[in-house]
Amino acid sequence: ERFVPRPAELDALKRLVLSEHSLRSTSIVGVRGQGGIGKTVLAAELARDPAVQAAFPNGIVWLPIGREPRLLSEFLKEAARVLGDGGGDYSSEIGAYNSFRECIRDKAALIILDDVWDARHARPFLPLADLDAPRFRLVCTTRKKSVTLNLRAREYALHVLDPVQARKLLAEWLDCRETDLPPQAQLLLDHCCGHPLALRQLGSLLAQKARDFGEKEAWDYVLFWLKGRRLPRALGDDDADFNSIMETSFAALPEPARERYLDLAVFPDE
Repeated sequence: ERFVPRPAELDALKRLVLSEHSLRSTSIVGVRGQGGIGKTVLAAELARDPAVQAAFPNGIVWLPIGREPRLLSEFLKEAARVLGDGGGDYSSEIGAYNSFRECIRDKAALIILDDVWDARHARPFLPLADLDAPRFRLVCTTRKKSVTLNLRAREYALHVLDPVQARKLLAEWLDCRETDLPPQAQLLLDHCCGHPLALRQLGSLLAQKARDFGEKEAWDYVLFWLKGRRLPRALGDDDADFNSIMETSFAALPEPARERYLDLAVFPDE
């Protein structure tokens, strides 16, 4: 829903994933970027691409890792099941690692690990050497430069949307055509600096206010409220920029909703 294609970014990522191996290449690709920048969406677009699906006929597996993943042996077992390994020993960590590596040895398969925070969580999915599984690829999405460095991954750094994509995403959230956006839309686009999460949050806020008060009043409200707030433009390796977007969105909530939102903060990720 409200998907905006990023063809240039997808083509660049496809080239990394589909390129032929040499003795010095690696079977892992890291998609790195800020929180909310669109890493997961781009990886999902990659998995649905016909050329990628044709290149990996034995299967494409999606695994959500997160900050504190459940037992990695369970992830390995699930991936192996999808890839057709019914006889491996996944009752222990060592057994799972060995069985999985044997499973992918002759497989043309792609595994996507979404939201990796620690390189140790990705290593069990790698063959001991690329020559052991020459047709296997692993893609990780991560906010952390340390993850791609420690895995020696070929890194694809994902940046903000270009102006055309940003305008299209805002129009999607407002359920209108790009040509129907009012002149004030450029002020909001300038504020968001092409960051997908910021556009999503403010587009949602605009749509809500338009339903409550009318379209003109909604634009007046949001633009007045945004004065003095600006999102950083630089691509960072920490959560500062992500937090600034969330704080901007949080501050727009009415007081009762803010209290309920904070109540939910006691629950763990995912």
